[in-house]
Amino acid sequence: MDSVFNLQDHLVHDKRKAQISTAYNINGREVDLIEPSIDEQILVMLDALRTKYVPKHEKPSPPLLDFSDFSSFLTMDVITRSAFGEEFGHLRSDSDVTGFLSHLREQWPMVSLVNETPFLRSFFYSKAYLRFFGPNITDPTGFGKLMSGVVRIVHQRPPVYRKLKAAVKEAVSSGAVTEPISYGLAKEIPYLRAVVYEGMRMRPGATGTFPKVVPPQGEVVQGKFIPGGTVVGMNVPYMLRSPELFGSDAGLFRPERWLEAPEAKRGEMERQVEMMFGHGRWMCAGKPIALMELFKTFFEFFRHFDFTIAYPAKPWNSRCYNVFVEDNMWIQVTEAA
Repeated sequence: MDSVFNLQDHLVHDKRKAQISTAYNINGREVDLIEPSIDEQILVMLDALRTKYVPKHEKPSPPLLDFSDFSSFLTMDVITRSAFGEEFGHLRSDSDVTGFLSHLREQWPMVSLVNETPFLRSFFYSKAYLRFFGPNITDPTGFGKLMSGVVRIVHQRPPVYRKLKAAVKEAVSSGAVTEPISYGLAKEIPYLRAVVYEGMRMRPGATGTFPKVVPPQGEVVQGKFIPGGTVVGMNVPYMLRSPELFGSDAGLFRPERWLEAPEAKRGEMERQVEMMFGHGRWMCAGKPIALMELFKTFFEFFRHFDFTIAYPAKPWNSRCYNVFVEDNMWIQVTEAA
């Protein structure tokens, strides 16, 4: 059955997407409907961390936390709570309750091989194959992998870690912050916003080329004619590390670049980073929820806890199959000082 994931007819795609996009729209009154469900899961996350992983008098040596899994548990519970009215309980059980995440991790290498091999792609994405065997594909783990990646990067840069903790403490001491923090306030904290966008830039949720087919009449791009039927795409990792867009040190994780840039330039940089979600009619419908979840969760995690990477020489296992697949990111969690 055709869906917004595989429809190529623009008119049909736009109509189908319009039918579902309101569920992801968090502008205006929709914030009041969606944000509370995210708040619920963030509070469950905080309680789960304190219950099992934070040292206490009666349990001075709690187990290490595999944050690569835990961050995906949060994403799964947010999605299932929003979609079905009740979360599946990954956070409360501290486990992959459906087995979906482990299955997805096992299948990504094959999915990537099919995507990147023309004759395999033609067969497995044919209408006949999809009609009888095709799944309804989505990736609810992208946010979780993005978050775990940024947490690791921040921890490996002590000056950034200290500045972020200070920015969070300053916001809390102002007395204007609720618990959990509102999305509207979180995205107005300059250094938090800088860390979030710099983190997405250095560790995008997806690295695929987002291929598109040139219309039959062809297209002229930057003075060059591209024949109709040509498959074109973008190199997301290169674009997000382009010196022309982000400066001569674009290969470095440096949140300060966002604070130094004039407002107009900063807006342009943010739009470029958000290209990782796609653009226009092909933009990921879940982008607004992903950004809300990222800002709010980051703030609350650094507000309540300190952490250290348990094995600095090998902080995690990481592979990339157009999305990052990670495990064994072991961290030690303590209450924030």
